[in-house]
Amino acid sequence: MLSLNNQYGTFTIEFPAGGNNGLLNINPEMAAANIGIKPTGRYFIYCVHPERGSCSFILARNENNVWFSERHPAFIDPELITWIGGQIEQHVK
Repeated sequence: MLSLNNQYGTFTIEFPAGGNNGLLNINPEMAAANIGIKPTGRYFIYCVHPERGSCSFILARNENNVWFSERHPAFIDPELITWIGGQIEQHVK
């Protein structure tokens, strides 16, 4: 069984979704390096929405340091993308 050191910031948080809360599981994308693995700066997001079901997408920063996702479902709006990015910044230091 593989066990990954959680120092890179895997975490789960609630997010507001209408009258209920959804869950986001946020995991750093990892890449092989010469001496082990290291985060790439991109994050795999697994979302459980109370009304829309579950989905996953990748979150990253663009060249202007703004959080974005190219392939997120339509119900994941730009404000939520920015909010998730802010949560990553707070949890991963």
